[in-house]
Amino acid sequence: MIELSVDDRIDFEAFHVSLTEHLAEANPLHIAPVGSSICFSLADDRAVTYRQTDAGVTVEVGSQANCVMVLDESAWQLFASQYLGVVGLAMTNRIEFTAGGFGEFIGWDAALKHLYFDHPIYQPPPQPFDPPRAFSLNDTDAEMTEALATYGFVLIKSVFTPEEVATMQADVESAKAAATPDDGKSWWATLGAGDEVCCRVNYLSDQSAFIDSLTTDQRILRVGALSGNPLVCCDRNSDGHSVVIKYHDVDQGLADLPWHTDCGNGGHDLLCPMMNLGIQLDAASEATGQVHYLPGSTGTAVIGSRPRRDWQTFAIDTEPGDLTVHMGHTWHYAPPPTEPGPGRRAIYMSFHRSELSERLGPYQAYNDVLFAEGSGRIRVDM
Repeated sequence: MIELSVDDRIDFEAFHVSLTEHLAEANPLHIAPVGSSICFSLADDRAVTYRQTDAGVTVEVGSQANCVMVLDESAWQLFASQYLGVVGLAMTNRIEFTAGGFGEFIGWDAALKHLYFDHPIYQPPPQPFDPPRAFSLNDTDAEMTEALATYGFVLIKSVFTPEEVATMQADVESAKAAATPDDGKSWWATLGAGDEVCCRVNYLSDQSAFIDSLTTDQRILRVGALSGNPLVCCDRNSDGHSVVIKYHDVDQGLADLPWHTDCGNGGHDLLCPMMNLGIQLDAASEATGQVHYLPGSTGTAVIGSRPRRDWQTFAIDTEPGDLTVHMGHTWHYAPPPTEPGPGRRAIYMSFHRSELSERLGPYQAYNDVLFAEGSGRIRVDM
């Protein structure tokens, strides 16, 4: 079973001496907002400040920063070991802000990924991407693999028949009706009017023989191999086969995630590479809360943690029975439906390295390790 244990081989002072030397040789220039600064202040009063100037990034001893975060050295080591990301540090209450807040910290997300882990900073290509084509299972694996590598996502049309979709729709509604806020296998949100709604049900294989059969469905296994990595379908851990249910006017809860990658909370070394398949049970459009992707962003860090307005993104329209595929490192989000009424439903299946399933316990996901003491009910600002 996964345990969050610190890597005490990463020494706070030695790490920052090395980082300072690296910056003297190759400064990445503008990777955070100019004039901004953040500080990691350890509980024993050691502190280091990162500052973005016109000339590049500086690292200095002390806590004179716009954003000052107090944390234990073990929490910093979890971050430096990639067990926790910027979002994971904040959401698991391992940091306390004595100046500034999460807005300033998330503004340094890309910079820290680049400085600590050498993730490249996302740059849009000189020429715009062509609109992605839709595939079918009649297309070759080579064509779909090339598109997945180029865009980070693909759409495969009409993978499931109307009869199969109807079966999944009925089983999803049954699972949603049986869910309760304290069952440990569902997510809940609060609408603007105060109504409590179920926005996700995990481990659907336990409640649906048909959804359980998808683990070995040859169509799913074929698509799961498109990344070129030896990945396995997770059905009894990593949330299993889960349904996401979109709603209009969510006020609180994890129904509408902002732009993110699927290892954004932490756990990159354990979780990645990963692939996520979305079986569309309803038509996806702006009205129903469709998914948006940043093409070519797989494995990159995005300054500001969201695309700029002038960058090219793609919103994917789907019909019931279609299958969306994206790599876990592709930047994506699904805003709330723009129209009242039922939003889209989609069953998600994740593919990971076999080592992850060997280290996770049954019905355990990496986020369960992170948020074992959390409520899972937070406000998410888009």
